[in-house]
Amino acid sequence: MQEKEVRMLEECELTSALLKSGLHSLRRADIGDKGNYYRAFFELSIAIERLLKIIIIMKYRRENAGVFPTITEENIKGHNLIELWSKAGLKELTGIHQDIFIFLDEFAGYTRFHNLDNIMEKPGKNINHESVLADWKKIQELICAKHGRKRYVHRKEMIDMFAQTGMFLHYGMDGEEITQVGFLLDEAANMDYLQGYSVLYVFEIIKFMYKKVCELERQGYYMPVVSDFFSYYTDYWTNSEIRRKKDWLSIR
Repeated sequence: MQEKEVRMLEECELTSALLKSGLHSLRRADIGDKGNYYRAFFELSIAIERLLKIIIIMKYRRENAGVFPTITEENIKGHNLIELWSKAGLKELTGIHQDIFIFLDEFAGYTRFHNLDNIMEKPGKNINHESVLADWKKIQELICAKHGRKRYVHRKEMIDMFAQTGMFLHYGMDGEEITQVGFLLDEAANMDYLQGYSVLYVFEIIKFMYKKVCELERQGYYMPVVSDFFSYYTDYWTNSEIRRKKDWLSIR
């Protein structure tokens, strides 16, 4: 293979690994481990950006007899996911898919530094913007509105048990103090259910990109075969299988 084809192969391997790790982190995130949310948003926003740029390069090669674009011929710099999605020729997203994509676009663009920018009083969008987790909670509420909520099965027994052991203090997704055991139990019980649906929606966004990759490969064969790196994002999975799956690092 040519050197640029080898670099393309390595980029596909990196992007594939980031997507799997991002889904894994998102599925395992919960109110008691908020770090996994941030890890998921970093990995997914970077991976989606890179996959969109791969698709744009593929598209250019199909239109130019296999030649790779240069930065002067095809401007794909920056982190604007919405702009890259359009350049890749993908159909506009709607509903919760669109809400998640806009969230990741803002995270890639500037909200990933929200905490530091506010600590340092840096002027700009982040000063008047809500926190990343508060924004994600809004998406969780949309999922709840569409798919319902789950409650802790033994809620009363657990509340009684905690009431006898003392007080506690916890913080919710938007930074509010949680001092009522019942609220914490409801949040914890609902989180696994919510994260299953969160992964499902992100999986479907990736699947749209994978289908675009396959469409471009049908138009012309060039090395490397990009679809091989993302072939698990297909209609083979049922929605319930995607929602239940917790280990995304093991997929090959």
